[in-house]
Amino acid sequence: MYVLKHDQTETLVPRGATLKVGRAPSSDIVCDDASASRHHADLKDEDGQLSYRDLESTNGSAIN
Repeated sequence: MYVLKHDQTETLVPRGATLKVGRAPSSDIVCDDASASRHHADLKDEDGQLSYRDLESTNGSAIN
């Protein structure tokens, strides 16, 4: 399991889970940024590794 932390929030990523990232209210991780697409990306636990996949979003993704 992974714990993602940003500001005052924490999001758990259970083993084998796929979380949706984007501006859509139905996203698991809602991104309140106009440059993010409604359905921007997936975060997935794959065999103990966290992967990030851009869902062909308009502005792309950058990982720091």
